[in-house]
Amino acid sequence: MLGRALPLLVLGIAGLSVGVAQATLATDGPGAFYLPTNRAFEFAIGMLVIFAEQKLILPAVARSLLAAAGLTLIAYAIASFDSTTPFPGVNPLIPCLGAACMIWAGDRHALSPLLTNPLAVRVGLVSYSLYLVHWPLIVYASYILGDGAKSATAKMLIFALAMALAELMYQRVETPYRQRRSSLLRVAGPAAATIVSLAAIAFVANRQDGWPWRLSAQARELADLQRFGFWPCAKSAQSKCAFGSLSEPVGLQLLGDSFAEHYVAALDLVAKRAAIRGEAYTAEGCPLLAGLVRTEFDGSDDCKRQRDRYLAAIRHNQAAVVLSQSWMTYGGSIRNELSPEVNAPVLQIWRAGIENTIRDLGSGRRFLIIAPGVEPNCRRTMSRFAPGPLWHAPSKACPSVPLERVHASNREFNLMLEQLRDRYPDQLYVLYPDRYLCGEAECPTGVDGLWFYWDVDHLTVAGAQRVGYGAANQLLEFIRGRK
Repeated sequence: MLGRALPLLVLGIAGLSVGVAQATLATDGPGAFYLPTNRAFEFAIGMLVIFAEQKLILPAVARSLLAAAGLTLIAYAIASFDSTTPFPGVNPLIPCLGAACMIWAGDRHALSPLLTNPLAVRVGLVSYSLYLVHWPLIVYASYILGDGAKSATAKMLIFALAMALAELMYQRVETPYRQRRSSLLRVAGPAAATIVSLAAIAFVANRQDGWPWRLSAQARELADLQRFGFWPCAKSAQSKCAFGSLSEPVGLQLLGDSFAEHYVAALDLVAKRAAIRGEAYTAEGCPLLAGLVRTEFDGSDDCKRQRDRYLAAIRHNQAAVVLSQSWMTYGGSIRNELSPEVNAPVLQIWRAGIENTIRDLGSGRRFLIIAPGVEPNCRRTMSRFAPGPLWHAPSKACPSVPLERVHASNREFNLMLEQLRDRYPDQLYVLYPDRYLCGEAECPTGVDGLWFYWDVDHLTVAGAQRVGYGAANQLLEFIRGRK
Protein backbone atom coordinates (compact mmCIF):
# COMPACT_ATOMS: atom_id res chain seq x y z
CA MET A 1 0.00 0.00 0.00
CA LEU A 2 2.83 2.35 0.82
CA GLY A 3 4.74 1.28 -2.27
CA ARG A 4 7.55 3.64 -3.20
CA ALA A 5 6.98 5.75 -0.08
CA LEU A 6 8.03 2.91 2.23
CA PRO A 7 11.79 3.57 1.99
CA LEU A 8 11.18 7.25 2.74
CA LEU A 9 9.03 6.33 5.72
CA VAL A 10 11.75 4.01 7.06
CA LEU A 11 14.35 6.74 6.50
CA GLY A 12 12.17 9.22 8.41
CA ILE A 13 11.76 6.77 11.29
CA ALA A 14 15.53 6.27 11.37
CA GLY A 15 16.19 10.01 11.51
CA LEU A 16 13.60 10.51 14.24
CA SER A 17 15.02 7.63 16.26
CA VAL A 18 18.55 9.06 16.06
CA GLY A 19 17.29 12.45 17.21
CA VAL A 20 15.36 10.98 20.14
CA ALA A 21 18.35 8.84 21.13
CA GLN A 22 20.70 11.82 21.10
CA ALA A 23 18.27 13.96 23.13
CA THR A 24 17.61 11.18 25.65
CA LEU A 25 21.32 10.52 26.11
CA ALA A 26 21.80 13.86 27.86
CA THR A 27 19.29 13.09 30.63
CA ASP A 28 18.77 9.32 30.75
CA GLY A 29 21.75 7.21 29.67
CA PRO A 30 20.21 3.80 30.50
CA GLY A 31 16.95 4.78 28.81
CA ALA A 32 18.81 5.92 25.71
CA PHE A 33 20.58 2.56 25.59
CA TYR A 34 17.71 0.18 26.33
CA LEU A 35 14.49 1.79 25.07
CA PRO A 36 13.55 0.45 21.60
CA THR A 37 12.58 3.88 20.28
CA ASN A 38 16.20 4.97 20.72
CA ARG A 39 17.62 1.95 18.86
CA ALA A 40 15.01 1.67 16.08
CA PHE A 41 17.33 3.39 13.61
CA GLU A 42 19.71 0.42 13.75
CA PHE A 43 16.98 -1.87 12.43
CA ALA A 44 15.88 0.80 9.97
CA ILE A 45 19.36 0.91 8.47
CA GLY A 46 19.12 -2.83 7.81
CA MET A 47 15.79 -2.33 6.07
CA LEU A 48 17.23 0.44 3.92
CA VAL A 49 20.00 -1.90 2.78
CA ILE A 50 17.32 -4.33 1.50
CA PHE A 51 15.67 -1.54 -0.48
CA ALA A 52 19.05 -0.46 -1.86
CA GLU A 53 19.92 -4.00 -2.98
CA GLN A 54 16.60 -4.29 -4.80
CA LYS A 55 16.82 -0.96 -6.60
CA LEU A 56 20.53 -0.50 -7.36
CA ILE A 57 22.84 -2.96 -9.09
CA LEU A 58 26.39 -1.84 -8.39
CA PRO A 59 29.40 -2.47 -10.64
CA ALA A 60 32.40 -4.33 -9.23
CA VAL A 61 34.44 -1.16 -8.63
CA ALA A 62 31.60 0.47 -6.70
CA ARG A 63 31.14 -2.67 -4.59
CA SER A 64 34.84 -2.68 -3.74
CA LEU A 65 34.77 0.99 -2.75
CA LEU A 66 31.63 0.41 -0.70
CA ALA A 67 33.26 -2.53 1.10
CA ALA A 68 36.39 -0.47 1.78
CA ALA A 69 34.29 2.35 3.21
CA GLY A 70 32.34 -0.06 5.40
CA LEU A 71 35.47 -1.75 6.70
CA THR A 72 37.01 1.65 7.46
CA LEU A 73 33.98 2.79 9.45
CA ILE A 74 33.91 -0.44 11.48
CA ALA A 75 37.67 -0.29 12.11
CA TYR A 76 37.36 3.34 13.21
CA ALA A 77 34.63 2.42 15.72
CA ILE A 78 36.71 -0.45 17.10
CA ALA A 79 39.82 1.71 17.45
CA SER A 80 38.26 4.90 18.80
CA PHE A 81 35.20 3.94 20.85
CA ASP A 82 35.79 3.34 24.56
CA SER A 83 33.92 3.59 27.87
CA THR A 84 33.82 7.40 27.61
CA THR A 85 32.18 7.45 24.17
CA PRO A 86 28.58 8.76 24.38
CA PHE A 87 26.35 5.88 23.31
CA PRO A 88 23.97 5.33 21.62
CA GLY A 89 23.05 8.78 20.22
CA VAL A 90 24.65 9.46 16.86
CA ASN A 91 27.82 7.43 17.47
CA PRO A 92 26.29 4.02 16.58
CA LEU A 93 25.72 5.38 13.07
CA ILE A 94 29.42 4.82 12.41
CA PRO A 95 29.56 1.01 12.87
CA CYS A 96 25.96 0.54 11.67
CA LEU A 97 26.59 2.35 8.40
CA GLY A 98 29.85 0.44 8.10
CA ALA A 99 28.01 -2.87 8.44
CA ALA A 100 25.36 -1.67 5.97
CA CYS A 101 28.06 -0.87 3.41
CA MET A 102 29.66 -4.28 3.83
CA ILE A 103 26.31 -6.04 3.40
CA TRP A 104 25.35 -3.96 0.37
CA ALA A 105 28.72 -4.62 -1.24
CA GLY A 106 27.88 -8.35 -1.28
CA ASP A 107 30.42 -11.15 -1.60
CA ARG A 108 32.00 -10.31 -4.97
CA HIS A 109 34.49 -7.52 -4.58
CA ALA A 110 38.20 -7.00 -3.93
CA LEU A 111 37.86 -7.37 -0.14
CA SER A 112 35.56 -10.39 -0.18
CA PRO A 113 38.34 -12.87 0.83
CA LEU A 114 38.38 -11.15 4.23
CA LEU A 115 34.80 -12.23 4.84
CA THR A 116 34.37 -15.39 2.77
CA ASN A 117 37.24 -17.49 4.13
CA PRO A 118 36.22 -20.51 6.27
CA LEU A 119 37.21 -18.91 9.59
CA ALA A 120 35.22 -15.72 8.97
CA VAL A 121 32.24 -17.73 7.72
CA ARG A 122 32.29 -19.89 10.84
CA VAL A 123 32.40 -16.87 13.12
CA GLY A 124 29.43 -15.51 11.22
CA LEU A 125 27.50 -18.75 11.67
CA VAL A 126 27.94 -18.76 15.45
CA SER A 127 27.68 -14.98 15.79
CA TYR A 128 24.27 -14.94 17.47
CA SER A 129 25.32 -17.47 20.09
CA LEU A 130 28.56 -15.52 20.48
CA TYR A 131 26.51 -12.38 21.06
CA LEU A 132 24.56 -14.14 23.82
CA VAL A 133 27.54 -15.48 25.75
CA HIS A 134 30.21 -12.81 25.38
CA TRP A 135 28.88 -10.20 27.80
CA PRO A 136 28.29 -12.46 30.84
CA LEU A 137 31.82 -13.78 30.41
CA ILE A 138 33.26 -10.26 30.31
CA VAL A 139 31.28 -9.19 33.40
CA TYR A 140 32.20 -12.23 35.47
CA ALA A 141 35.84 -12.05 34.42
CA SER A 142 35.93 -8.42 35.55
CA TYR A 143 34.39 -9.41 38.89
CA ILE A 144 36.73 -12.37 39.50
CA LEU A 145 39.97 -10.99 38.08
CA GLY A 146 39.49 -7.24 38.63
CA ASP A 147 41.99 -5.18 36.68
CA GLY A 148 43.62 -8.45 35.58
CA ALA A 149 40.68 -8.97 33.21
CA LYS A 150 42.10 -6.14 31.07
CA SER A 151 45.33 -8.00 30.32
CA ALA A 152 45.95 -9.44 26.86
CA THR A 153 46.12 -12.99 28.26
CA ALA A 154 42.76 -12.66 30.03
CA LYS A 155 41.14 -11.19 26.93
CA MET A 156 42.41 -14.06 24.78
CA LEU A 157 41.09 -16.61 27.30
CA ILE A 158 37.69 -14.87 27.40
CA PHE A 159 37.56 -14.85 23.60
CA ALA A 160 38.50 -18.53 23.37
CA LEU A 161 35.90 -19.51 25.97
CA ALA A 162 33.25 -17.38 24.27
CA MET A 163 33.96 -19.04 20.92
CA ALA A 164 33.83 -22.51 22.47
CA LEU A 165 30.50 -21.82 24.17
CA ALA A 166 29.10 -20.19 21.03
CA GLU A 167 30.09 -23.24 18.96
CA LEU A 168 28.46 -25.55 21.51
CA MET A 169 25.23 -23.53 21.51
CA TYR A 170 25.22 -23.37 17.72
CA GLN A 171 25.51 -27.15 17.41
CA ARG A 172 23.24 -28.16 20.31
CA VAL A 173 20.58 -25.44 20.24
CA GLU A 174 20.51 -23.41 17.03
CA THR A 175 21.15 -26.12 14.44
CA PRO A 176 18.69 -28.72 15.78
CA TYR A 177 15.93 -26.15 15.94
CA ARG A 178 16.62 -24.78 12.46
CA GLN A 179 16.67 -28.28 11.02
CA ARG A 180 13.33 -28.89 12.75
CA ARG A 181 14.62 -31.80 14.79
CA SER A 182 12.86 -30.02 17.66
CA SER A 183 9.36 -28.59 17.21
CA LEU A 184 8.38 -25.20 18.55
CA LEU A 185 5.96 -26.77 21.02
CA ARG A 186 8.61 -29.13 22.39
CA VAL A 187 11.07 -26.28 22.82
CA ALA A 188 8.64 -23.63 24.12
CA GLY A 189 7.57 -25.52 27.26
CA PRO A 190 11.03 -26.23 28.73
CA ALA A 191 12.28 -22.80 27.61
CA ALA A 192 9.38 -21.01 29.32
CA ALA A 193 9.84 -23.07 32.49
CA THR A 194 13.55 -22.28 32.54
CA ILE A 195 12.94 -18.55 32.03
CA VAL A 196 10.30 -18.40 34.76
CA SER A 197 12.50 -20.37 37.18
CA LEU A 198 15.53 -18.18 36.62
CA ALA A 199 13.43 -15.02 36.89
CA ALA A 200 11.92 -16.25 40.16
CA ILE A 201 15.35 -17.07 41.61
CA ALA A 202 16.70 -13.67 40.56
CA PHE A 203 13.68 -11.89 42.05
CA VAL A 204 13.98 -13.68 45.38
CA ALA A 205 17.74 -13.07 45.52
CA ASN A 206 17.21 -9.39 44.81
CA ARG A 207 14.47 -9.03 47.44
CA GLN A 208 16.64 -10.83 50.00
CA ASP A 209 19.61 -8.58 49.27
CA GLY A 210 21.68 -11.22 47.54
CA TRP A 211 21.15 -13.97 50.11
CA PRO A 212 23.44 -12.66 52.87
CA TRP A 213 23.06 -15.99 54.71
CA ARG A 214 25.74 -17.30 52.34
CA LEU A 215 28.30 -15.20 54.22
CA SER A 216 29.77 -15.57 57.68
CA ALA A 217 28.75 -13.06 60.36
CA GLN A 218 32.09 -11.28 59.97
CA ALA A 219 31.71 -11.11 56.19
CA ARG A 220 28.16 -9.76 56.49
CA GLU A 221 29.35 -7.04 58.86
CA LEU A 222 32.09 -6.12 56.42
CA ALA A 223 29.61 -6.10 53.51
CA ASP A 224 27.31 -3.72 55.40
CA LEU A 225 30.20 -1.32 56.05
CA GLN A 226 30.78 -1.06 52.30
CA ARG A 227 27.22 -0.05 51.45
CA PHE A 228 26.09 3.49 50.68
CA GLY A 229 25.96 5.59 53.88
CA PHE A 230 22.14 5.67 53.72
CA TRP A 231 22.05 1.98 54.68
CA PRO A 232 21.12 2.28 58.43
CA CYS A 233 17.63 3.50 57.49
CA ALA A 234 14.25 2.30 58.72
CA LYS A 235 10.87 2.96 57.11
CA SER A 236 9.18 6.18 58.11
CA ALA A 237 5.68 7.52 57.54
CA GLN A 238 6.84 11.13 57.41
CA SER A 239 10.26 11.15 55.71
CA LYS A 240 12.35 9.05 53.41
CA CYS A 241 14.11 7.34 56.29
CA ALA A 242 14.18 7.10 60.07
CA PHE A 243 17.33 6.44 62.08
CA GLY A 244 18.67 6.52 65.63
CA SER A 245 16.45 5.40 68.51
CA LEU A 246 13.28 4.69 66.59
CA SER A 247 10.98 4.45 69.62
CA GLU A 248 12.00 7.90 70.93
CA PRO A 249 10.63 11.35 69.96
CA VAL A 250 12.07 13.10 66.93
CA GLY A 251 15.13 15.07 67.98
CA LEU A 252 17.06 15.43 64.72
CA GLN A 253 16.02 16.15 61.14
CA LEU A 254 18.25 15.83 58.08
CA LEU A 255 17.50 17.84 54.94
CA GLY A 256 19.30 17.67 51.61
CA ASP A 257 20.20 15.62 48.55
CA SER A 258 22.24 12.40 48.30
CA PHE A 259 25.08 14.17 50.11
CA ALA A 260 22.76 14.34 53.10
CA GLU A 261 21.78 10.70 52.67
CA HIS A 262 25.32 9.42 52.98
CA TYR A 263 25.66 11.00 56.44
CA VAL A 264 22.81 8.93 57.90
CA ALA A 265 25.37 6.32 58.99
CA ALA A 266 27.25 9.06 60.86
CA LEU A 267 24.19 10.64 62.50
CA ASP A 268 22.66 7.26 63.37
CA LEU A 269 25.47 6.55 65.84
CA VAL A 270 25.02 9.85 67.68
CA ALA A 271 21.21 9.78 67.60
CA LYS A 272 21.25 6.39 69.33
CA ARG A 273 23.71 7.67 71.91
CA ALA A 274 21.49 10.72 72.54
CA ALA A 275 18.36 8.52 72.64
CA ILE A 276 16.51 10.45 69.93
CA ARG A 277 14.87 9.55 66.62
CA GLY A 278 16.14 11.07 63.40
CA GLU A 279 14.17 11.74 60.22
CA ALA A 280 15.88 12.13 56.83
CA TYR A 281 14.08 14.41 54.35
CA THR A 282 16.15 13.81 51.24
CA ALA A 283 15.85 13.73 47.45
CA GLU A 284 18.73 12.84 45.11
CA GLY A 285 19.83 15.63 42.80
CA CYS A 286 17.65 18.28 44.48
CA PRO A 287 18.91 21.43 46.27
CA LEU A 288 16.45 21.23 49.18
CA LEU A 289 16.87 24.72 50.59
CA ALA A 290 14.09 27.30 50.76
CA GLY A 291 13.82 29.25 47.52
CA LEU A 292 16.48 27.32 45.61
CA VAL A 293 15.70 25.55 42.34
CA ARG A 294 17.82 23.56 39.94
CA THR A 295 17.77 24.81 36.36
CA GLU A 296 18.34 22.85 33.15
CA PHE A 297 17.07 19.71 34.90
CA ASP A 298 14.07 17.59 33.90
CA GLY A 299 13.20 16.84 37.52
CA SER A 300 13.20 20.48 38.68
CA ASP A 301 9.42 20.62 39.27
CA ASP A 302 9.53 17.38 41.25
CA CYS A 303 12.39 18.80 43.33
CA LYS A 304 10.37 21.92 44.14
CA ARG A 305 7.33 19.89 45.21
CA GLN A 306 9.48 17.64 47.38
CA ARG A 307 11.28 20.62 48.90
CA ASP A 308 8.06 22.40 49.85
CA ARG A 309 6.53 19.22 51.29
CA TYR A 310 9.62 18.51 53.39
CA LEU A 311 9.91 22.08 54.68
CA ALA A 312 6.24 21.97 55.71
CA ALA A 313 6.82 18.70 57.59
CA ILE A 314 9.88 20.05 59.43
CA ARG A 315 7.98 23.17 60.56
CA HIS A 316 5.70 20.98 62.69
CA ASN A 317 8.30 20.60 65.44
CA GLN A 318 11.35 22.35 66.83
CA ALA A 319 13.85 19.49 66.44
CA ALA A 320 17.34 20.46 65.34
CA VAL A 321 18.05 20.40 61.58
CA VAL A 322 21.13 19.20 59.71
CA LEU A 323 21.64 20.70 56.25
CA SER A 324 23.84 18.91 53.73
CA GLN A 325 24.03 19.27 49.97
CA SER A 326 26.37 18.54 47.11
CA TRP A 327 27.60 22.09 47.52
CA MET A 328 30.41 21.88 44.97
CA THR A 329 28.88 19.94 42.08
CA TYR A 330 25.75 21.83 40.96
CA GLY A 331 27.86 24.61 39.47
CA GLY A 332 25.77 27.39 37.96
CA SER A 333 22.65 25.24 37.63
CA ILE A 334 20.92 26.63 40.73
CA ARG A 335 19.12 29.91 41.33
CA ASN A 336 17.22 31.62 44.11
CA GLU A 337 13.54 32.03 43.28
CA LEU A 338 13.02 34.47 46.12
CA SER A 339 15.58 36.86 44.68
CA PRO A 340 16.17 35.83 41.05
CA GLU A 341 19.23 37.91 40.23
CA VAL A 342 20.66 37.27 36.79
CA ASN A 343 24.13 35.67 36.89
CA ALA A 344 24.34 35.82 40.69
CA PRO A 345 27.51 34.17 42.06
CA VAL A 346 27.01 30.56 43.16
CA LEU A 347 28.23 31.27 46.71
CA GLN A 348 25.69 34.08 46.99
CA ILE A 349 22.90 31.71 45.90
CA TRP A 350 23.90 29.03 48.42
CA ARG A 351 24.15 31.61 51.21
CA ALA A 352 20.71 32.94 50.33
CA GLY A 353 19.30 29.41 50.35
CA ILE A 354 20.73 28.68 53.81
CA GLU A 355 19.42 31.96 55.23
CA ASN A 356 16.04 31.46 53.56
CA THR A 357 15.83 28.06 55.24
CA ILE A 358 16.78 29.40 58.67
CA ARG A 359 14.06 32.05 58.42
CA ASP A 360 11.52 29.62 56.97
CA LEU A 361 11.97 26.97 59.67
CA GLY A 362 12.06 29.34 62.63
CA SER A 363 14.55 31.67 64.21
CA GLY A 364 14.80 29.69 67.45
CA ARG A 365 15.83 26.40 65.89
CA ARG A 366 19.38 25.00 65.85
CA PHE A 367 20.99 24.21 62.49
CA LEU A 368 24.10 22.20 61.64
CA ILE A 369 25.63 22.62 58.19
CA ILE A 370 27.88 19.83 56.96
CA ALA A 371 30.54 21.54 54.88
CA PRO A 372 31.95 20.16 51.61
CA GLY A 373 33.96 16.99 52.10
CA VAL A 374 36.57 15.15 50.03
CA GLU A 375 36.15 14.23 46.37
CA PRO A 376 38.58 11.46 45.33
CA ASN A 377 37.05 11.32 41.80
CA CYS A 378 38.04 7.66 41.52
CA ARG A 379 35.36 5.16 40.50
CA ARG A 380 35.50 1.44 41.20
CA THR A 381 33.07 -1.40 40.52
CA MET A 382 30.82 -1.47 43.57
CA SER A 383 29.98 -5.18 43.26
CA ARG A 384 33.61 -5.96 44.03
CA PHE A 385 33.82 -3.98 47.27
CA ALA A 386 32.10 -6.44 49.56
CA PRO A 387 33.15 -10.02 50.24
CA GLY A 388 31.37 -12.95 48.61
CA PRO A 389 31.31 -16.71 49.13
CA LEU A 390 33.73 -17.16 46.21
CA TRP A 391 37.16 -15.63 45.75
CA HIS A 392 37.63 -12.50 43.68
CA ALA A 393 40.59 -10.21 43.29
CA PRO A 394 40.44 -7.20 45.64
CA SER A 395 39.85 -3.83 44.04
CA LYS A 396 42.87 -1.67 43.48
CA ALA A 397 42.89 1.18 45.98
CA CYS A 398 42.25 4.71 44.76
CA PRO A 399 45.07 7.16 45.50
CA SER A 400 44.85 9.39 48.56
CA VAL A 401 43.81 12.99 48.02
CA PRO A 402 46.28 15.68 49.19
CA LEU A 403 44.77 17.64 52.07
CA GLU A 404 46.12 20.85 50.55
CA ARG A 405 43.99 20.22 47.44
CA VAL A 406 40.89 19.63 49.56
CA HIS A 407 41.45 22.86 51.47
CA ALA A 408 41.98 24.80 48.24
CA SER A 409 38.82 23.38 46.69
CA ASN A 410 36.63 24.09 49.73
CA ARG A 411 38.21 27.32 50.96
CA GLU A 412 35.75 29.88 49.56
CA PHE A 413 32.67 27.90 50.54
CA ASN A 414 33.98 27.26 54.04
CA LEU A 415 34.75 30.96 54.43
CA MET A 416 31.13 31.73 53.56
CA LEU A 417 29.96 29.21 56.18
CA GLU A 418 32.16 30.83 58.82
CA GLN A 419 30.62 34.21 58.00
CA LEU A 420 27.16 32.70 58.42
CA ARG A 421 28.14 31.15 61.73
CA ASP A 422 29.29 34.55 62.95
CA ARG A 423 25.94 36.02 61.91
CA TYR A 424 23.93 33.31 63.71
CA PRO A 425 26.22 32.44 66.64
CA ASP A 426 23.51 30.90 68.82
CA GLN A 427 21.82 28.89 66.08
CA LEU A 428 24.36 27.76 63.55
CA TYR A 429 26.94 24.98 63.87
CA VAL A 430 29.31 23.84 61.12
CA LEU A 431 30.86 20.39 60.73
CA TYR A 432 33.92 20.00 58.51
CA PRO A 433 34.15 16.36 57.29
CA ASP A 434 37.74 16.65 56.07
CA ARG A 435 38.89 16.99 59.69
CA TYR A 436 37.87 13.38 60.24
CA LEU A 437 38.39 11.90 56.77
CA CYS A 438 41.94 13.21 56.40
CA GLY A 439 45.26 12.90 58.17
CA GLU A 440 47.94 15.55 58.51
CA ALA A 441 48.68 15.70 54.79
CA GLU A 442 46.57 13.12 52.95
CA CYS A 443 42.95 12.03 52.78
CA PRO A 444 42.94 8.25 52.33
CA THR A 445 40.18 6.57 50.32
CA GLY A 446 40.18 3.60 52.67
CA VAL A 447 41.98 1.92 55.55
CA ASP A 448 42.66 -1.77 56.18
CA GLY A 449 40.68 -2.88 53.15
CA LEU A 450 37.61 -0.76 54.01
CA TRP A 451 36.56 1.74 51.36
CA PHE A 452 35.37 5.14 52.55
CA TYR A 453 33.78 6.12 49.22
CA TRP A 454 30.85 4.39 47.58
CA ASP A 455 31.48 6.14 44.25
CA VAL A 456 33.54 9.16 43.18
CA ASP A 457 32.51 11.24 46.20
CA HIS A 458 29.63 9.64 48.18
CA LEU A 459 30.56 7.95 51.44
CA THR A 460 30.11 4.32 52.37
CA VAL A 461 28.83 3.37 55.80
CA ALA A 462 32.48 2.99 56.85
CA GLY A 463 33.34 6.47 55.60
CA ALA A 464 30.30 8.08 57.20
CA GLN A 465 30.95 6.32 60.50
CA ARG A 466 34.51 7.62 60.44
CA VAL A 467 33.01 11.13 60.40
CA GLY A 468 30.41 10.17 63.01
CA TYR A 469 32.94 8.76 65.47
CA GLY A 470 35.32 11.68 64.98
CA ALA A 471 32.68 14.38 65.33
CA ALA A 472 30.60 12.62 68.02
CA ASN A 473 31.20 15.23 70.73
CA GLN A 474 30.42 18.13 68.39
CA LEU A 475 27.25 16.42 67.19
CA LEU A 476 26.09 15.73 70.75
CA GLU A 477 26.68 19.36 71.69
CA PHE A 478 24.61 20.41 68.70
CA ILE A 479 21.75 18.05 69.56
CA ARG A 480 21.75 19.16 73.20
CA GLY A 481 22.09 22.85 72.36
CA ARG A 482 25.48 23.52 73.91
CA LYS A 483 28.34 25.53 72.48
